[in-house]
Amino acid sequence: MFALSAQTYLIKYHPDESLVGADAIDADIEVAKLEDGTTSWMTLDGEPLYCHVSLIDDIYYIQAVPASDMNASTMVTVGVILFAFTAVVAAVALYGIFVLRDDERRGEAEQGDAKAGGLQSTAASPRRPPCSPPSASSASS
Repeated sequence: MFALSAQTYLIKYHPDESLVGADAIDADIEVAKLEDGTTSWMTLDGEPLYCHVSLIDDIYYIQAVPASDMNASTMVTVGVILFAFTAVVAAVALYGIFVLRDDERRGEAEQGDAKAGGLQSTAASPRRPPCSPPSASSASS
């Protein structure tokens, strides 16, 4: 956070004591971005900052976050997302390797078998003997 005069654009407060009293325009602050309620990227003394400007009693109070801090938090977010994605992919792969292979070893997934409820039918089910043609003696009666 730092503060500048709305009249003279002199830096009234800054954590770096060497910037206090310096001209904000000479330190690369653009006057067009110094509007109450503005949120934008600014440069102060060669350092890019993400800033929000508030005007209170002829003093601009600027809340600033260095770009390096913004980039560091972005990298942490990307790292967490990649870790979560890798964990999900690994869980699916391990499920496929261990659980499904175990089912095959126990014979629950043999080819040609189909389970319906508690009944099991196989592809090689027994056939009925073919029907014999009606005999002549049974047709005459």
